[in-house]
Amino acid sequence: MRKNKGTLYYSQCWEDPQVLRKALSPHPNDSILSITSGGDNTLALSLSAPQEIIAIDSNPIENYLLELKIAGIKHLNYDSYLRLLGVRPSTERIALFECIADDLSAEARRWWQFHHQLLRKGVIHGGKLERYFSFFRRCILPVIHSHRTRAQFSSLDDIKTQERFYAEVWNTRKWRFLFHGFFNKHFLRWFGRQPELFAFTEDQSVSERYLQRVERVFSSGLVCQNYFLQYILWGQYDEEAKPPYLTEDSFLQLKNRVHRIKIVHTSLQDYLRQCPVNRFSKANLSDIFEGCSISETNALFSELTRVLAPEGRLAYWTNLVEREPSDHHSRLRHEYELEKTLRKEDRVFFYEGIHCYQVTS
Repeated sequence: MRKNKGTLYYSQCWEDPQVLRKALSPHPNDSILSITSGGDNTLALSLSAPQEIIAIDSNPIENYLLELKIAGIKHLNYDSYLRLLGVRPSTERIALFECIADDLSAEARRWWQFHHQLLRKGVIHGGKLERYFSFFRRCILPVIHSHRTRAQFSSLDDIKTQERFYAEVWNTRKWRFLFHGFFNKHFLRWFGRQPELFAFTEDQSVSERYLQRVERVFSSGLVCQNYFLQYILWGQYDEEAKPPYLTEDSFLQLKNRVHRIKIVHTSLQDYLRQCPVNRFSKANLSDIFEGCSISETNALFSELTRVLAPEGRLAYWTNLVEREPSDHHSRLRHEYELEKTLRKEDRVFFYEGIHCYQVTS
């Protein structure tokens, strides 16, 4: 089970919100349980105006980040919000933070006041994983391909042309060699993610699996329309491709909806134990099972089947560790066809795929 070590691991969500929303099909009558992890997908789900969202994370720092994002939505205009987060340039981020600081909990306010360096850089760049990608972008990619080649690849507007460019220009020996070196299990374990997420990873060919997955993403959608890839390659979003909560229309909608988000600091297992039967209708579980043993996974699914109402839905991603409900969780119906479709649409390369279930009565 993942532990809290007081570190900001993710300043953005790296699960595709487009896929998540199709998996859960959120609507205004929903009560949604959502793993915080950067907060972006909780905000994306809020766009459907559910009755409530409980955002939960065992790492309070991820919740402090969501508090900051919510406070900015409430009190800033659109341009100021993008400048605060680091989407647009600014030298006034500390001043913008001071404008919203009183809306934060005392714990969150104190944490951000001690971490002004993250605010100055723009908070979307401050997570451990985002800093890992930054090193790849600044120190590894320029050794592989010129700025011109990267710009060409990022701007192609035809999928067949993009596939051909990858095969003939991008997919060099140097690309494969340095990709394998950087995205191997040991580098990721210590510099990219929480080490405990690799506790149950037995496969040693992690980088080869990631290379196959990135090639799948390159062949299924345009890089220029994929804000995840744009951020990895350039350290910023294109104005026409960014997370749903960062579009101007969404920002204005969220001003009237974020008050329905309640943030909880605890482990998922502890929280579920004290929830009544049928408490939620939908659950976004991120990749919660990646650091769980089989027994911990079964315990979580037992609680989830209890607290999710009939016809409720849950979705989660697996990365390097396969986790599914055991046979005795008979109330969970695996939605294979939906899952198959959504995996083809997923714009994030490092997941094995999304898992979709519906609760039967």
